[in-house]
Amino acid sequence: MDGDLLQVREEGFKVGWFRPAGAMLEIIGQRLDAEAPALESDIPCCYPTRFQATGIYFPSEGCWEVNAKAEDEELSFVVWVEPKITSPQLTLQHFIVGIFLFFRLRERSEWRHFEDRVQTKML
Repeated sequence: MDGDLLQVREEGFKVGWFRPAGAMLEIIGQRLDAEAPALESDIPCCYPTRFQATGIYFPSEGCWEVNAKAEDEELSFVVWVEPKITSPQLTLQHFIVGIFLFFRLRERSEWRHFEDRVQTKML
């Protein structure tokens, strides 16, 4: 995820729930703003406590309603899911420019100074 955005991702999202101890949890969901396959959930068996770990998979971006039920307890919420954002592809030109800069800095004995500045910015 990028910051606070909820984005479509193949591995889904881990979501923890609290429900009546040992109760079966059911999670369903549907997209509200367009046609889409139903939300998928993975609910592992046999958590004896109130806590239940799950996986939720949004098949597409958009406005989703999620409904959970355990015994006579219910919870519903609506969430906006952003489209999947792929990282930019590095081109051969980016690679060549990167190598050129690396060797130019090294030749000038500035590499150590440059490395220190990068590490400081990363902290």
